Amino acid sequence: MPGWIIPPPKEPVKSREEFRKEREQKVKWLEKNGYLFSWRIRDAMLKVQREECIPFLYRDYAYQEVPLPLPGEESTISCPRSSR
Repeated sequence: MPGWIIPPPKEPVKSREEFRKEREQKVKWLEKNGYLFSWRIRDAMLKVQREECIPFLYRDYAYQEVPLPLPGEESTISCPRSSR
């Protein structure tokens, strides 16, 4: 089975407000689906702006369930969801 596909780079268009809403929705989804148990991690995820840690041309994908490239050879940042 092939691995996950990295989405194509594109100029970001989302606003800070859109990112905030996506961040909150992602945390709610993680809680609802049993991936997030710690209130400390929950608070950190709501505070830290994941989009600021993503390469510029991939920022709009920050809260999607896709791997994103990092600087370096064949490096990616994982999806926000983790496995148990």
